[in-house]
Amino acid sequence: MDNLFKIISTRRSIRRFDSERNVDLETLKNMVKLGSLAPSRMNRQPWQFIIINDKETRGEIFKNILWGVKNPVNKNFADINYAPNSYVAILTDERIAKTGYEYETGACAENMMVYAWGLGIGSVWIHSINRENIIRLLKIPKEIKLDSVLALGYPNHVSKIIDIQDGCSYSTDSKNNLLVPKREIKKITFLNTYGNY
Repeated sequence: MDNLFKIISTRRSIRRFDSERNVDLETLKNMVKLGSLAPSRMNRQPWQFIIINDKETRGEIFKNILWGVKNPVNKNFADINYAPNSYVAILTDERIAKTGYEYETGACAENMMVYAWGLGIGSVWIHSINRENIIRLLKIPKEIKLDSVLALGYPNHVSKIIDIQDGCSYSTDSKNNLLVPKREIKKITFLNTYGNY
């Protein structure tokens, strides 16, 4: 169990990847299987997946990630030379769930990211994407919604936790390592009643 604690406590988003190392297809299939085992309200399991490891398709996906829309620091990671070498598109079948699926896809994505990190594979869960282009590229039918894209590969930088100072936005150091502010656990956890430490 200590190993699982270490995996979860050290997993951070990775946005710069080693272009020389590929994630093998069997690992990607196992990742998707674990994603599909996530908890789901009323066991409705609205998810579907597309594994993307073809070089040309990966390149097109990379072009349709909207680097820097939410945080300008992400523009540092828009270099194709450090692009993810695999993706998993997380889809939702709207015939099963039109609303509320975000909780389920969140649990699903977390399962996949934790498994990946346990194998030394970095990931970043991306919502800022050009959906129309990716839907067209991946030939996703109308009744299926593109929720998000999970980018994967072996890390080419480190993500470090720092104490929160002026907000939750992450930044980088001089080596393009991510500095990720996190709230102190003792300030957000109470015992039996709110405000009781």
